[in-house]
Amino acid sequence: MRLILVSLLISINLSFAVIYGEDNRIDYVHMANDTQNLANSSVAIIPKNKLKLIGDYFYAQAKSVGEVLKLCESEPFIHQPQLANCSGVLVGDDKVLTAAHCIDKKSIHRTQNDYYIVFGYVKNQEGIVKAFHKSQVFTLKKELYYNFDPTFKDPVDLAIYQLDRASGRSPVKINYNIDKNESLFVLGYPMGIPLKFADDAEILSFSNKSFRHHLDTFSVNSGSPLFNAHNELIGIHVRGTGLNSDRTSDNCNIWGRGDSSKDYGEANTLKVIKNIL
Repeated sequence: MRLILVSLLISINLSFAVIYGEDNRIDYVHMANDTQNLANSSVAIIPKNKLKLIGDYFYAQAKSVGEVLKLCESEPFIHQPQLANCSGVLVGDDKVLTAAHCIDKKSIHRTQNDYYIVFGYVKNQEGIVKAFHKSQVFTLKKELYYNFDPTFKDPVDLAIYQLDRASGRSPVKINYNIDKNESLFVLGYPMGIPLKFADDAEILSFSNKSFRHHLDTFSVNSGSPLFNAHNELIGIHVRGTGLNSDRTSDNCNIWGRGDSSKDYGEANTLKVIKNIL
């Protein structure tokens, strides 16, 4: 079974990721208070051409995920915008951790200079945030760490970037030691829509550099932080298997469903970056 990077750096039709069992993704507005606090350290990596600065605000310019994926009207989140290209998390006042493949150093359109780092891309009590104050939007000033092998001989797929200024937000707490039996949850932007929480998963298999899981993740969840039950960051989601969407007899698509006997998501452990942070 081939591994597929779960960001929009490759064609949506070729990107793989899935739902396992019931779809338990929820929006920021429905998260518990402690999870919302963690979510405030989550970042969306958004192409600069999808945000337009007018005055003090950046305004979103994006189609809905339902339009892009041709989702059936009965599917959740279909009217939400597809804005982000990857996920990430704040690990220092001015440092962001993500999947390395989210930034393509050899591409003329996907370098660190082509993206904004955005806080607060969520659905809150007022609705979906589509305008971001300048204080929420950052650029990537400097690459601090980059490790990605496209052949997957080395499973590490992590990058750390310094922001153009201090964020003024609290970074997440990191636990470099993983309990193989602990429960997991993820915060990220599946298919580029506003931040989602998903849980009800455990570590399936484990090595010193990565572990597999059955969290509901899709393309653009690349770089998503995975937390344990103590709200500690223990991994970064980097790839997975399974289709983003499945065709129905009604000539529309539904969110992809995975086969738990063969499909999985994969995350990197964080010991490799311990001395950098």
